[in-house]
Amino acid sequence: MEDTTSYDKLIEFYIELRGHGHSLSAIELESFLQWQENKINADFIAKIMLEVREEYQAKNKEFPSTLGPVKNKLNRVLLKSREV
Repeated sequence: MEDTTSYDKLIEFYIELRGHGHSLSAIELESFLQWQENKINADFIAKIMLEVREEYQAKNKEFPSTLGPVKNKLNRVLLKSREV
């Protein structure tokens, strides 16, 4: 299993990008735990978060307040990588 410290930092990074609150919802926490259990690299997920931020900034929108758009993009990228 990936180093817990990496995921702790990833959670802090997500909260910082989100820009409000100091904790995760139960659903968000479950997503992070699933990613960790599935051994998805925390740096890779951080890269996806940055890409989502850039997409939202291009639309003059704030980073999403939920993990949904990050999860969706991550799932699309992972599915494409399996197709190759």
